[in-house]
Formats: sequence, structure tokens, C-alpha cells
Amino acid sequence: PFVGGFCTTMECYEAGLKPRRILAAVLVSFVACVVGTAPTVSLAGVNVCTQGREAGRESGVTFGLLALRGGSAAKPTIRVLRSNSVLPSNPGSPSKSKPAATSSSQQSGTGTLFTKVSLSSKEANQAKKVEVCGSWSKFKERAELKKLASGDWELIIELPKGSHEFKFILDSSTWICSENIKISTDHRGNRNNILLVEDSRRTPQTASSPGAAASAGGGGAAATAAAGAAAAAKAAKPVDDKVFVKDAGSIEAAKDVFAKLLEEEGKASERLKRAQSQLVDTLALELKAGLDTLTHCSEHIASCTSKGEKGIKDIKASAEAKKSEITAHVDGIRAVIAAKEDAAVNAVTSTAKTRLERLEGQVEAYNATLPSVYELIQRVKTDLANSAQDTSAFVDKAQEVVPLIEKMSNQLMETAPPVINDDFDSLEVDVAKEERAINRMTK
Repeated sequence: PFVGGFCTTMECYEAGLKPRRILAAVLVSFVACVVGTAPTVSLAGVNVCTQGREAGRESGVTFGLLALRGGSAAKPTIRVLRSNSVLPSNPGSPSKSKPAATSSSQQSGTGTLFTKVSLSSKEANQAKKVEVCGSWSKFKERAELKKLASGDWELIIELPKGSHEFKFILDSSTWICSENIKISTDHRGNRNNILLVEDSRRTPQTASSPGAAASAGGGGAAATAAAGAAAAAKAAKPVDDKVFVKDAGSIEAAKDVFAKLLEEEGKASERLKRAQSQLVDTLALELKAGLDTLTHCSEHIASCTSKGEKGIKDIKASAEAKKSEITAHVDGIRAVIAAKEDAAVNAVTSTAKTRLERLEGQVEAYNATLPSVYELIQRVKTDLANSAQDTSAFVDKAQEVVPLIEKMSNQLMETAPPVINDDFDSLEVDVAKEERAINRMTK
């Protein structure tokens, strides 16, 4: 009772209820656990609702009925549904709503077991895809079933030990329960299939009642590995307790699961071999194509190398030939220029010589005339100096000198001035031949 009251208090506190409603829920849980003297009593249906929290309305607690379960010892179970849980409508019919994520998975012991879940082709209703989703993942993860040749759908799945609620999903949208598997319906009409995952439990070596068989199995046709054990126990006849009777249902169920997994492993191994072979073939083809490409590239590089080396030789040879040609050409131009230079120098030299010779002759003639002029000048000076002493003699000498002066002056005035021509820029030199040769060479 105390454990039940504590669990209820914690769940209600997390739901955000007010203290008075938490107290009411704890009292009901406590009383229920005390009244249920048998250890099989459980409080089923305490539903904590916090609807309308955003609108500011008060939260409410609705209490379901006390349910007594027969059978072996079972721990009291308190189920708490939150306001954000979405429940499928129209109980008993297919729904597109996701089932409530409740704390309905009851694990017994530790570890996992392989379990087969199946759905008939009739219930699949020509669906293209069938999935299963259960409380083992809080209805968050889906597992896809495989379609058999018979049209039925089947899945081998590894789940934690214990009891789980689940539903099938058709074409990713429609949630259904299988009528061939045990169904649990709560007070609100929500329906889920029940899957019991547990170790093989050998039944007593005596006949069992149908009710006991249902309690032991509970999973429905092909829903759990323990379903066969329940059927075998149900059909068993009273025998001597000293006689061994095999648990045929559990053995067949375990063998079936093992055979399915072995078949899948064989197919996977074969597909792995084919995939590996395909990978090897693909890589071999790629390497061969790569080798061909590398060979072609190496040939191309070798050809480029040969052409490059030949090009180097050709460029060197061509450059040397061109340099020789240019040198010879320039040498020819130099020769013509030298000839033109010689012609110009010779013309200037000859002209200068002629001009100098003429000018030197004139200077020489000027020098030859000057002594006679100086002598006559001196005579005139002497006569003028003696004119006062002897006038008669002066008259005679003057009359004699005057004609000489006249003659000398006439000769001197007739003497041409020196010809001085130092302009060689306007000198015309005949170098037309050389100019034509240079023009041809420069072109």
C-alpha cells in the first residue's frame, strides 16, 4: 500500500496536479492496495488527465474500476496517461491515429529473446507495406515486416523479456490490431495487441485448463515464442509425473524462429558473396580502365618528351643559323657603310685640299706684294720729311713718287680678297650607289 501510494504521488506530481487532487489519488490507491488482500489485485485505470492546461482550466483526476486478475502472483500496476497522449478513436476499427504511449511494457527479468510477429494477408488488406510499433520503443520506432510467398507478413524481432503492447501499421498510416493475437482494451476503448516475450516455461505434466493456458500464453497465434507452449499445455493429457513429456510448442516455436533467422542468414551470406563478387568485378574493371588510361597517358607523355627534345635541338640550330645570318647581314651593311664613309671622307678631303691650295696661293701673293708697299711707304715718309729743307728736290721727288703711288694703289685694289669656304655640310657627295645597297640590305 505504501509503495502504491508513493508511486501514485510521484506520477500525479509530475502531471502537475494540485495538492488536494494528489491527496485524493493517493488515498484511492492506498485503499485499493489494502482492500485487495490477494497479491493479484492491481489498480487498473487510474487516469490522470491534465487536459486544458493551456486554457487555464483545472486539472482533473478520474478513477477507473478496481480490476481483480486471477493467476499467479503479479505486482500491482498503476497506469498513468498524460494529456499529450493521443488515443485512436472508434475502438475496434482501423485508425490513422497513433496509439497512446503508455507504460504498458512490463519487463520480467533481464535480457532479450527473438520473437516472431505475423499478420495474415486478409488482415493486411492488400497493403503495400506493413510495420509494427510497440511499447518496447514507447511507440516511437517502427519495424517493417517481410511479405511471404503466401501473402502473409512476418517479422523476426529481438525484444526485451516481458509483456508488450503493439499495433500493426498499414502503408505507414493506418493503425490496426490483429484479431488473431490477444487484444487488450482499456476503459476508453483503446485497443492494442499483447505480446508476451519470455523464456520457455515447462508446464506441469498434467492437463491444464483453458484459462490457465490462456494466462500462460496470452500472445495469440504466431505472436510469441511462448504461444506454442500454451497450446501444447492446453492439449496435454494426464500422464504419469515420472514420464517426460516434451514441450512441443516451445520447441517448435524456437525452431521456427531459428530456421527463419538461419534462412535469412543464408540469404544474407549468399547476397554478401554476390555483392562481394560484384565489388571485385567492379574494382577490377575500374583498375583495368585505369591501367589503360595510365598506359595511354604514359605513351602521350613519352611522345611529348620526344617532340620536346627534338624541338629543343631545332630551336638551338635555328637560333644559331639566324645569328649567323644576322651577323653576315650586318657585316654587309657595315661594309657598305664603310664604303659610304670612305667616299664621303675622300670628297671632303679633296674639296678641302682644293680650297686650301687656292687660299694659300692668295696668301702667298699677298705676302709677295707687301714688301713693295712697305718700301714705297717708307720712301714717301722720307720725302715728306725732307720737303722743308730742299723744296726743289722735294718737288722733283714728289712728282716721281706720285705715279708710283697711283700705280701701286691700283694694283693693290685690283687684288681679289681671299676665298674662305669652310662649309662642308652642303658638300654634294655621290653615294647613291651605296645608299641603294644599304636599303636593299636593311629590307
